[in-house]
Amino acid sequence: MKLRLIRNERGAALLYVLFAFAILLVFVPVMLNMTTDKALRNKTDQNKKLVESVALTGLESLIGYLNPYTNQTGRGGHFKAFGGWTDDKYVRIVLPEGETVYYRQRICEDKACSVPVSHTGTLSKEIYYAEFRAIVGDSNGNHDRDSNEPYYREKKMVYAINVKEGGAALPAGIYPDQRIPTLEKVIYGGELDTQGGRDQSFFSNKTVQQFVSKEMNRQETLTTTAVSNYWSSPSRLTCRDGCTKADIDALVQSSSGSPAIIHVKNIDTTDSSKFPLTNGALTFHYSKPIVLMVDNLRLENTKMNVYGDLIVMQNVSELRNQNGFFVYDVDGAYGNLIFYNKNPSTGAYNTVSTGSQTDFYAVNKLYSSGDIYCRNNCVFGLKSNNTVIAKIKEIVIQGALNVDTQADLLGMGNVLLGSFYAKNNATIMADAGDLFVENSFHADTQLDVTTLGVVAVGGSIDLKNNYTFNTGNSTSLHLTDSTSGGSGGEPVNWNPTRQ
Repeated sequence: MKLRLIRNERGAALLYVLFAFAILLVFVPVMLNMTTDKALRNKTDQNKKLVESVALTGLESLIGYLNPYTNQTGRGGHFKAFGGWTDDKYVRIVLPEGETVYYRQRICEDKACSVPVSHTGTLSKEIYYAEFRAIVGDSNGNHDRDSNEPYYREKKMVYAINVKEGGAALPAGIYPDQRIPTLEKVIYGGELDTQGGRDQSFFSNKTVQQFVSKEMNRQETLTTTAVSNYWSSPSRLTCRDGCTKADIDALVQSSSGSPAIIHVKNIDTTDSSKFPLTNGALTFHYSKPIVLMVDNLRLENTKMNVYGDLIVMQNVSELRNQNGFFVYDVDGAYGNLIFYNKNPSTGAYNTVSTGSQTDFYAVNKLYSSGDIYCRNNCVFGLKSNNTVIAKIKEIVIQGALNVDTQADLLGMGNVLLGSFYAKNNATIMADAGDLFVENSFHADTQLDVTTLGVVAVGGSIDLKNNYTFNTGNSTSLHLTDSTSGGSGGEPVNWNPTRQ
């Protein structure tokens, strides 16, 4: 009996071993693949950051060399004399970790670099292109990706540079379509208080405010001109006193122009007899775009949808409870939300004041002439369950943006503010641009700023607790001023532009 029991136990143990082995046969390859995939992702991410860093370092070295130009060799000669040119040859760099990087830096006649120019040759044109190319993971050194090189990554940057003698440099200011490299991340013109002493990532520049103010004035002129043109248009139609949604619909249908420019004295969504809501929404969507110009607007638990432009001419009543402005483009045009908000009696600009949960979204531009006061949970853009759905191409608030609790500014291009103050929890994004603040920039608790370029504040910066700035390496802010152009003048700065 005893021997039989031992045999049975051995047999059972063997079954367990075989069963465990079968499980391992199934899951071990999966686990190994998961580990391999993660390692591959980590390696490729590391290589991507590496080539970007190398290419950017080459660019910054060139700009650092060009800027102290003293007119001794001529602009073209000074440009050619930079010691980093490799022409068509690649330099092989072996890092301490053993990683091999191939790097090339050359001058070209075109931005595609199909016509390279030797740095010892003659530069007869006005514009030349500097190319910076870094490669890693190129195991056979042929400077091209092969099927057996899973970690291959490359980065190429091309910048146009004016080398003409006596040419006019780009004047100082803000140029959204022309970005230049920068090492300065956060620039301020007034005082700095970060509660922990001065941080090396903050740079003082007393002239920055005049350039931000100049851009603010330009934006004001653009907006005022657009509003005036709509207002004076012969195709503008004004709705009758006591106007209803049905009246507006009829005016749009009768309008012969496109867009249909409709002026309404009052829209009040608390009056359901005039402005009935459909699932909490008041929607203006027609076969043609509408430019809806409203003198006085009152929303109460309303989602207002406009396909065209929405312009509030005089005043937005206090936004109580949950409300939203959603302005969409039509075939790529329009999509602008403008709070002109000018008091006809005093000429002052009225404040947009929110209650709880207010959404501001415009496909193209959001503009406010006056202040915006956010009491609780304001989103400038589109979010759902903390996930960003869409951002606004350009945000301009000429007055102050004041936040009590939680505001998200989700911008694509430049974000321009008159001043900024947040008591608690604010996020600002300018994914493809810069953040410009004309006057003061203050935050008490929890501020997160992410930009492609710089943060430039004309006034003081006061940051109390928990703030982060994730900034980039290029900016549309050109701080270095220039002399006048002409045959006798020399540009002061080189103003390379990204291609």
